Amino acid sequence: MIKTLRKNTKIFLWFAASVFILATFMGLGGYFFTRTPDAVARINGKKISYETFNNVYYERLNSYRNMYNADINEQMATSLKKMVLEDMIRRELMLQEAKKEKIKISDADLSNYIQQFPYFQKNGLFNQQQYLAVLKTQVHMTPAQFENEVRQSLILTTLRDKVTTNLSVTDQEVTTEQAKRAKDNKTKTSAADLEKEKVTVREALIQEKKSRAFEAWFNLLRAKSKVENNLDAVEKMMAGKGQE
Repeated sequence: MIKTLRKNTKIFLWFAASVFILATFMGLGGYFFTRTPDAVARINGKKISYETFNNVYYERLNSYRNMYNADINEQMATSLKKMVLEDMIRRELMLQEAKKEKIKISDADLSNYIQQFPYFQKNGLFNQQQYLAVLKTQVHMTPAQFENEVRQSLILTTLRDKVTTNLSVTDQEVTTEQAKRAKDNKTKTSAADLEKEKVTVREALIQEKKSRAFEAWFNLLRAKSKVENNLDAVEKMMAGKGQE
């Protein structure tokens, strides 16, 4: 299993970066067990509370402010709220589907993967004290919370791989793409360079094909799922309470 997961290094690094830099919807835990009864969304009966959504939204908002060193106007904030909720809905739908598919990540695979993070290493080796210190001071999670989020991320990556397996690119597709690139760049490439370029072109085409296939699959999944988005209604209700 871990060998398969390591083939998706870029996806894993994106996840790691999101944990350490963006601290967005993946780093909070406890999405669906909060005190307030007001649900901004329900996904096949599973709710996202207003309190949980707000926690995620303000984490993302603060990340953007720090990243761009600028305030976000009302229009941008509204767009960000919609984006955050869609991210949460998408994540929950995929986790539900992964559960149906009985996709799991073993403790051994999880441990092996986490130990590869350079953030947790000293002199190229995993260091427990470094691990705990980084989680406490930078990620602001307990080990259990962090490990659960990593496990879920790997589950989602495994689901994506399962959905997009057996996709390939023909030699003709590679040749056509190379010709298109040459025309766009208006440059002539030697036969030797074209041969070397085939590998990167093929990989890029496969990733594009996988992305399209996965989005098509997800759109079908969402269409057959029961998803309620009540954000606007709940925010109006909360605004009304605030004016009382």
